[in-house]
Amino acid sequence: MNNNIVITINTTYNTTYNYDIIHNQSIIYNTLNNTYTYLLYIEKRYWCLCLMIFSIATLFGNSLVVLSVIRERSLRNATNWFIVSLAIADISLAILVMPLATWLEVSLIIFPFFKFLLMIIIID
Repeated sequence: MNNNIVITINTTYNTTYNYDIIHNQSIIYNTLNNTYTYLLYIEKRYWCLCLMIFSIATLFGNSLVVLSVIRERSLRNATNWFIVSLAIADISLAILVMPLATWLEVSLIIFPFFKFLLMIIIID
């Protein structure tokens, strides 16, 4: 079974330069016609895998930081509690934002809250 989605995108670039501002004349300087063919399904699958591995590694590493400070009494000082608070912020980022950003990166579906979710990712 072939799961590949092939989309052909035809693009045309027109560059217009004004060479005589007084007489309001312009000339089309360069016109390029390019045809690109993207193999979306397999490419998106690899991107999704890479981004999810990054998210899981972020979650795992920051969880180790939190657990090490909680378990070891010698690590319980003000500096390390600050590092724990940063690790908790990174954990929330790995749970809430990274999977959502991965889904938005690889999906072809646009839904009504798309702009709202993009704003959440941009703000974070």
